[in-house]
Amino acid sequence: MFSDGSFKVSEGTLAFAPGSSGWSRGDSGEPLRFLELFLRGGSAWERFGRPRVNQQVTRIA
Repeated sequence: MFSDGSFKVSEGTLAFAPGSSGWSRGDSGEPLRFLELFLRGGSAWERFGRPRVNQQVTRIA
């Protein structure tokens, strides 16, 4: 699911949404935020088999 915020995601749903962390662009001051992959009420890391940092994750149907 794609969402504009994590609080709109139902428990047990895997989602991709803008996070609360980020920084301001120096030249324009535009706020830039990280996008987060998360499992509401669980662990996306566990769902994807505990991947290592920088490990490529692929979808298996």
